[in-house]
Amino acid sequence: MQGGIAVAIQESEPKPTVTGSPEYYRERARAMLKLADEAGSEETRVSLVLLAATWTELAKQIENPGW
Repeated sequence: MQGGIAVAIQESEPKPTVTGSPEYYRERARAMLKLADEAGSEETRVSLVLLAATWTELAKQIENPGW
C-alpha cells in the first residue's frame, strides 16, 4: 500500500445490533432467559421469563406492524 494506512478488520468481532431492531429485542429476550436459568428464586425466574416474552412480542410487532 503506497502512502496509506493498513487497517486489519477482525471478522470474528460481532457487529453491534441496532437498538430498536427485531434482532435487538430478541437478544434482550435471550439475555432474560439466560438470567432466568440462573435465577435464585421462582419469583425472579417467572419475572425474567415474562420480560423475555415481552421482548419477543416487541420484535414481532416491529416485523409485523399491522398485527
